Amino acid sequence: MFGVAASLFCHIFTSSNSKPTAGSTTFTAHPPRPETPTSYVTKNLFFPNFNPNLNPYYSINQDIKLLGNSKVSEDVIQIPDVSATVDPKYQAGRAIYASPIRLFDPLTQTPASFQTTFSFKFTTTTTAATDGSRGGNGLAFVIVPDEFNVGRPGPWLGILNDACDHYKVFAVEFDTCHDPEFGDPDDDHVGINVGSVVSFKTASSSKANVSLHNNTVGHRAWIAYDSQRRRIEVHLGSDGDPKPSEPILSSPLNLSPFLNEYMFVGFSASTGNLTPQIHSILSWNFSSTNQALLPKPSAKTCHKNLAHQVSKYSRIGYTAPPSSFMIFVAVTGLFTVALICFYCNSTRRESTVSFVLLVDKKQKPTPPNKPRRYNHCRGFQSHTAF
Repeated sequence: MFGVAASLFCHIFTSSNSKPTAGSTTFTAHPPRPETPTSYVTKNLFFPNFNPNLNPYYSINQDIKLLGNSKVSEDVIQIPDVSATVDPKYQAGRAIYASPIRLFDPLTQTPASFQTTFSFKFTTTTTAATDGSRGGNGLAFVIVPDEFNVGRPGPWLGILNDACDHYKVFAVEFDTCHDPEFGDPDDDHVGINVGSVVSFKTASSSKANVSLHNNTVGHRAWIAYDSQRRRIEVHLGSDGDPKPSEPILSSPLNLSPFLNEYMFVGFSASTGNLTPQIHSILSWNFSSTNQALLPKPSAKTCHKNLAHQVSKYSRIGYTAPPSSFMIFVAVTGLFTVALICFYCNSTRRESTVSFVLLVDKKQKPTPPNKPRRYNHCRGFQSHTAF
């Protein structure tokens, strides 16, 4: 009875974490291994716009956290805030989803798969529009470990700063400034960064027939990471057009060393000493799927927890169940006693049969001229008489 109760206690402990929760996070149960139940956690974000009065899915003021020089203006996110009284040159800001998202399973060391798409547009200030100069620096989609830091402006794009040593960060940058010391190929390119502001792989935007300096049209990016294949793909096109068939960037990538269990997702942007450039995010969708391996507690742990709860909340003392060794000894003893009883009964039955065979049977009288018949006992006595 106790074993059944303990098993039920363990089952409740492991199953309660797999129940669906409210909001945009869902848990999908898959056929688990007996010792490690497995679920897949899916997170979905949907921002068709950033107007606090028109978005029926989220509270923009609560779900989008603004850091540094950034703001929500009408129905878009702007970095930097051009309405501020400060000089828009050499500014940095971030706009991230306010709650952390589980993007790494520490038990299996498995990163999450994720997909995101967003539309954006770069515009320059009135001064830049009149003198024909081009703005900088750029915008980046980022996955960062905290919701406090803002990196340096200029070529750092607000991703990193001098204090961020060994900072776990993933970014896809859309850069409009040529900084050769950062490995930039030109002033209109896309790059993938992991733990650094220097992109490990870049491509010119012209590869996708897009110019990030074109402020008359919006752009759209698609970023997809496949955790099973350990591969990242980036597509770039014009907002309103279908997704291009060929990615502008594609590369093998293991994100595990650059992820904590929970990370923040969003955008980072900065301006430099050139003509200030306003980075506007118009819409954003994000989804992730992460494996959640739930460790099943042992029976010993369940008994220990149950004993602690009984001693804490009940006046009746806790009696520990018999150990497996004692149960084995008891069963072995009962089996031995049963075997001995069976053997004794078999021996007694054989003795009784032998005794019956040796009993002298009463002989019928025989004529004097016929030989006399003897049974076993009399035959034995006759032979011994000689």
